[in-house]
Amino acid sequence: MAAARRLWVKLKLSSKHLARFPRFDAPVPKSILKRITHDERKGASPSISSSQRSSPAPDGTGTPGPSNNTNSTGGAGGSGISQYKINVGLKGDSTSGLTMNSINPALYVLDKSGKPCRRWIKKQKQFKSFTGFKMKYTKYDAQEPRSKDVANVGSKAGDGGVADSTDKFMKNQQIKYGFQEVVTPLIFKTKLWKKSGHWDNYKDDMFKVVGFDMSKEEAVEGSMEEHEYGLKPMNCPSHCMIFAKFDRSYNELPVRYSDFSSLHRNEASGALSGLTRVRRFHQDDGHIFCNVSHIDAEIKNTLNLIKDTYNVFGINEIEYYLSTRPEKYIGEIETWDEAESQLKKVLDEATGKGSWQIREGDGAFYGPKIDVLLTDAFNKKHQVGTIQLDFQLPKRFDLKYVAEDGSRDNQPILIHRAVFGSLERFFAILLDHYQGKWPFWINSRQAVIIPINNTHVEAAEKLQRTLSGDIINTQDPISPLTGFNFHVDVDKRPETVGHRTKDAIQSGYSHIIMIGDRDIANGTFSIRSRDDRKVSNLTADEIYQKFIDLEKKYM
Repeated sequence: MAAARRLWVKLKLSSKHLARFPRFDAPVPKSILKRITHDERKGASPSISSSQRSSPAPDGTGTPGPSNNTNSTGGAGGSGISQYKINVGLKGDSTSGLTMNSINPALYVLDKSGKPCRRWIKKQKQFKSFTGFKMKYTKYDAQEPRSKDVANVGSKAGDGGVADSTDKFMKNQQIKYGFQEVVTPLIFKTKLWKKSGHWDNYKDDMFKVVGFDMSKEEAVEGSMEEHEYGLKPMNCPSHCMIFAKFDRSYNELPVRYSDFSSLHRNEASGALSGLTRVRRFHQDDGHIFCNVSHIDAEIKNTLNLIKDTYNVFGINEIEYYLSTRPEKYIGEIETWDEAESQLKKVLDEATGKGSWQIREGDGAFYGPKIDVLLTDAFNKKHQVGTIQLDFQLPKRFDLKYVAEDGSRDNQPILIHRAVFGSLERFFAILLDHYQGKWPFWINSRQAVIIPINNTHVEAAEKLQRTLSGDIINTQDPISPLTGFNFHVDVDKRPETVGHRTKDAIQSGYSHIIMIGDRDIANGTFSIRSRDDRKVSNLTADEIYQKFIDLEKKYM
């Protein structure tokens, strides 16, 4: 009788289905499995004696386990090879096989060949833990287009299109929530950082700069401070200076500033990690100056903004942490306790009791904070958004406002907040989340037009100008401030249509538009999406409206 044909079947099963598989107390050595296989093929029904020693389990113990007489493939009864089907990459007593760094999706198989599996799970619950996004990530295989010339089609990788779209998206949300965007300097003298407390509590994480106008002869004691600068690690001191520049009334509160300028932090070299932790980054930084009566509403609004924003990107699993007073802090303990109790109350009301955790001693040196964490494809948690309650900086910068009774000695409260946090870190999380298949509204490669041959290039370029908002040959020399302009390229390479279509899909274009003789004659164009072979015939205006609808719906 011929041996069974080897068939590999990928598994992606829920815990409910996994519970139907037989349990194994200990693995079986390969030698015994080979003998069982040999006997099965001859029609015998051997069993494994409990006195026979099994191969060492992943924890190093070699205790044998009871046999299970269920034959899942319908072969001969008894403890056949068909019992032992699940194969997972565990090494020794390590759980590294359960991390994405060492998982090969080909190892998750039902082995119908009758051959022994190479490695075995130690416990059933370890296999059950592999569900959801991590299993989905094993299928992600970033492929380069076959032709190197595809990079010359139009949009280039790294052109900032995705980052720019995310940036514009958040700026629009800031306006909706009443923020005024400001731009502040990149560098300040050290006396500002000493006033804010950063120099004493955050100096090790800052970059110090000395001006060249200070010669060695002039560098006498006491004068160097005038020529020392620090690259800003955060925007709060400069926003405090803007608030203090004007006389403020209680009617103006809350005052909200947003800032998207770059920040620099001298992270330890061992802590640097790709885009998730860098020394120079951008942040959707925001500061709210308010009084005590505004705290609850402002923090709840920020939490709602965070949830609504992440929902647009299809991110629903959010973790909240309250970080309390660290070892290095400024201010009185009573003030810290009051701020922490305020944040606890708001978290309970906004997210529900028991839905957040406490991180003792992990707050900022000027106040406690709410940290928002997301989990990436490697099951690693990253802090993204943050909300910080600060009673200290307004006092240090002597910020005042006029109260309703006319008194002028009233100190505002400062709320620091960020939704994306580091834009670079959020981009890295999105890159794994979308697996390179960016949604249309954020994609820098929204559409590519493929002319069938050279006679259709002129029509393709005309359609490109219509969709991308090109102002050439139009009456308006200046593009309007608002409007919909899309990233559209034309692939005129001397390749077959099938070749160019495949390259467009691998390059990540959301839509592919083809133009031939029939399209030009009918005044319509053949359009398909990246993930669907279904072709629609639409006019230029209909395609433009379709793109507008996709962008409005964040699809």
